[in-house]
Amino acid sequence: MLVLSVDWFIGMARALGNLVGNCVATVVVAAWEGDLDRAKAAKVLEGGEPVDVTAG
Repeated sequence: MLVLSVDWFIGMARALGNLVGNCVATVVVAAWEGDLDRAKAAKVLEGGEPVDVTAG
């Protein structure tokens, strides 16, 4: 039972690391390809502009 409870926390940490890695990779590839609008990204990160998740 102890192994299962520890494995649950390790699984959560692994999932969090995967999420962060996917987010960072997306930004890196966008910057590398020249598709990253740095001014708009700065506004969004500062909370000055809402994010439109429906834009395609």
